[in-house]
Amino acid sequence: MATIDSLFHKTEAGCEASLLAGSTLPQDYVAILDAVHYATRFAAVAAHLPHCPEAKLAGYLEDLEAIGLIESVSLDWIRAVYALEYQGP
Repeated sequence: MATIDSLFHKTEAGCEASLLAGSTLPQDYVAILDAVHYATRFAAVAAHLPHCPEAKLAGYLEDLEAIGLIESVSLDWIRAVYALEYQGP
């Protein structure tokens, strides 16, 4: 689920969709795909759509995730994995 405290990246399908010149995706969705590179924070995506309220942007990200164009990972999950991996014996 897309949240403000997540990292986003394009799936293979998302990469292909962002390269299509004749995309039928709404303009804001195309702008989001253009803003997402590797592990991208919500704030970086929001900077590309300054006219879009955060709640609406979060909904757009959820839509793109639901159709398989992006994936998200919670920063809390990343912190937990890091803590498990690097805990002492």
